[in-house]
Amino acid sequence: MSEDGRRASLAVRARCALGEGATWCARTGRFYWTDIEGSRLYRYDPCTGERTSWAMPERLATFALCADPHYLLLGLATHLAFFDLTTREMRRIVEVEPGLDTRLNDGRCDRQGRFVFGTKHEGATLSAVQTGFKAEHGLQCGFCTPGMMMTATSLLEHNDSPTEGDIRAAISGNLCRCTGYVNIIKAIQHAAAEIRGESPTSSHDAPLTAVTT
Repeated sequence: MSEDGRRASLAVRARCALGEGATWCARTGRFYWTDIEGSRLYRYDPCTGERTSWAMPERLATFALCADPHYLLLGLATHLAFFDLTTREMRRIVEVEPGLDTRLNDGRCDRQGRFVFGTKHEGATLSAVQTGFKAEHGLQCGFCTPGMMMTATSLLEHNDSPTEGDIRAAISGNLCRCTGYVNIIKAIQHAAAEIRGESPTSSHDAPLTAVTT
């Protein structure tokens, strides 16, 4: 209950396998989200209580509002597409990393309307860095993950026993909007131990405090 006596209540019992991308459209007064693993896009109108959903041809990882509120820009597992919410017509724009064991992950539009997104590896074999980020919950929202992983990989190629200071200096050029640097540092330390031939154990059960660099 809030200070003014208002109570939170459940608006939609969606039962998504992996619900992500909660997005409010101020122009239409509607709320959108995706069930990534369920390959389905959802929309909820709080004024009427109406819930609409659309089946996607593959997993819908991310999406963005467009200048025309009748359209969405979709970031599907393998490609980008425009989607007409009225006719359900889908217009493919471009394939993303064809031939690689990756899929689109999180994405957002910047103020100029440019859609920025990352991809995630889905192959069977993970690198030491990927294993570390998974074990230590360093992935978080995924927005900064590609840059953090590339930086970590470069660092560990030259130094497999970095101090915490070395790691902080290396990742200082990458901003984490979740401010989850503690987990990222632990992920890189985990990867370094694996590269050295040790058997690292995850510390994600220990209390963590978010800090910034």
